[in-house]
Amino acid sequence: MGTDHLRCKIEPTQSTYALITGASSGLGTDFCHLLAKKGFNLIIVARREDRLAEIKKEMEGKYKIHVIVICQDLGDGASALNMYMKVQIANTDHFNSTKIMPEVVLLINNAGIACVDPFVCVPMEKIENLLNLNNAAVVGNTRLYLKDMIDMGRGAILNVASIAGAGPQPGNSIYGASKAFVRSFSMSLNYELRHTNVTVSCLSPGAFRSEFADKAVKGKGNQSILYTWPVPGMCSSSLMVANAGISGLWAGKAEIVPGFFYKLLMALVPYLSNNVLNWCSVLLWSQPSKITGKELNNAAEKSMYNFK
Repeated sequence: MGTDHLRCKIEPTQSTYALITGASSGLGTDFCHLLAKKGFNLIIVARREDRLAEIKKEMEGKYKIHVIVICQDLGDGASALNMYMKVQIANTDHFNSTKIMPEVVLLINNAGIACVDPFVCVPMEKIENLLNLNNAAVVGNTRLYLKDMIDMGRGAILNVASIAGAGPQPGNSIYGASKAFVRSFSMSLNYELRHTNVTVSCLSPGAFRSEFADKAVKGKGNQSILYTWPVPGMCSSSLMVANAGISGLWAGKAEIVPGFFYKLLMALVPYLSNNVLNWCSVLLWSQPSKITGKELNNAAEKSMYNFK
């Protein structure tokens, strides 16, 4: 099955590969299934080598494609270049054994983390890790593979952001700011590349149940709206989000917001006051609406980093 609605038609062949970061669970694994089902070979990237090996075995057995495994922590400053070099080495090894040189025609920057706590309570090393993973790796991967795609005359990149990037996120400020960067960056590139056969899209989902969400609200119990929100369909499945992302990418959309509820919410954001947006964020992430300076100082002192 091809991608007829893309700016450049990409047909899966023996040499075409889709590279997916954060492929070991949730949304990343769903992307693997959807693209493998279409006939694309995969390059899967994550930290958990054992889990990647399981996915490789499943994808190759079920869809009869080839899967390259790259075990890489994208949370360090040099991760993008290191991953790119590992992929080049793996590609060369594959070429030497099959005489087929893999071409990365699809890149999905899916890996990311959140820090659900007041900013001053988050250890500095965790902040740096989040910015490296959510932003630096996205920029680095995009820069390296975008050049290759332009040289090939075809390609598509999907950067996973969030509706959290559309407004202030007290209690999750670093995550929200990092996703605002991804939204602006991706939509800017979409316009820059409008006269090429390469496109960049931004996927901005709302809340949905996943391993990522479970980690983000760990310790919050049932207080989090992720688990108690009464509106049907608000907590959509990761598979639905992945499907929407791939469909929007094929269409060359600048931003993809899955689900009517979230489309409506994003349309209203420009007309809402910061007070309303702040209240929504506090409700979503289960942060107390009032917290004293003394409480912040006590929490910061308990963190792993000396803030003095």
